[in-house]
Amino acid sequence: MDGCMAFQRLKPLPKKDVAALRERWTPDLVPELANPRRKNDWRDKTLVNRHWAPSPFGLTADGRLDYRGFPHRVPHYQNLQSVDLSYLQPQHGRAFLLNAIMTDCDFTGAALGAIEESFVRCRFDLVAFNRNVLSGVFQACSFVQAKLLECSSMATFTECDFRDADFSGTDVSRARFVRCNFDGAHWKGAQLHKATFVGCRPSDEQLAACHSNEGIRFEDDSGQQVDVAVPQAAEDPLLAWGDRLTERLAKRPANRS
Repeated sequence: MDGCMAFQRLKPLPKKDVAALRERWTPDLVPELANPRRKNDWRDKTLVNRHWAPSPFGLTADGRLDYRGFPHRVPHYQNLQSVDLSYLQPQHGRAFLLNAIMTDCDFTGAALGAIEESFVRCRFDLVAFNRNVLSGVFQACSFVQAKLLECSSMATFTECDFRDADFSGTDVSRARFVRCNFDGAHWKGAQLHKATFVGCRPSDEQLAACHSNEGIRFEDDSGQQVDVAVPQAAEDPLLAWGDRLTERLAKRPANRS
């Protein structure tokens, strides 16, 4: 992430191009993914790119295995390296990357659900994670313009790029962010209670948009805690409505017998 370069918003691939990527996956080209549990080693994550190499379409311009537009789910317990699964779209629902070790993989615009374990130098740009859970460790990953609406996470994010990401309604209480970029990110109604920020922080405007920002721990790059004045959090309309209702009920006269 080069902070000196001007940021240009990403544009999703046109629908017709996404459709073309999916349509190229005829049944005879799909790798052996249907019944991975029949293999004795189906949980062995020491096997890199099991079932995935080589791709019938070769490599992308970035040197990754070309699985763009893959129309099937990704099995659990996968160790993938340098695989392009951008615009991944299972025929039914979303792909869940569980018990996964992913390095240098591209999931731009993919239909993803919950993801967990270890992700290094992976791209999740333009992904809509809405109402899902992100767990584990994320190192040098990109979430540019990702939608994390009403998600939850207690993961550790190190040197991750969240430019223009949408955290609205997301609960990242107790999550840890180390030297991350939040330029242009939206935090409306987010929960940051007891989150930790090391060598980085959301802006005052972003913190003020949260519904809960008390107890945040700020540290410098050496791990020493630093004092940061945190603006008052925005009022949670649901809690405010409940408080007003309780107040009105308390003022009502008791029923007379």
